[in-house]
Amino acid sequence: MDGLGSLALPPISEAGIEEGWLRQDEGSQGEEAIGELFEANPLTIYACEGDSTGRYCPDGRPTASGVPVYEGMAACDSSRMGQTLEVGGRLVLCGDTGGAIEGNRYHVDVWFYYAEEGFAWLAGVGTETLVEVMR
Repeated sequence: MDGLGSLALPPISEAGIEEGWLRQDEGSQGEEAIGELFEANPLTIYACEGDSTGRYCPDGRPTASGVPVYEGMAACDSSRMGQTLEVGGRLVLCGDTGGAIEGNRYHVDVWFYYAEEGFAWLAGVGTETLVEVMR
């Protein structure tokens, strides 16, 4: 404590987060083992701005996980709910599902606020790309 009621926390790093995940998951295995690779087929995006329906905006409506969409969320098959994936250089959390995804364990649909940003990222990584299960 710093005397003002605040805790001094060490800086957070991607390596530190990954190390914590690995330590937490030692000895446990889900459908895929941590570090296992699979090919996203297909890899798609969904977005708030650029989607004429506005259904995917962070306006408080819950996703399948019970929280609104946010940067870093992905829609995946319900069997992946809660898994953290590294896909196309991004860490995403499977916190949503969808009718076009359910039943396809290899479909990953990454959320972006702006569709233009999402499509630019997708053009760079492709619609089928390697995915690593991080947690």
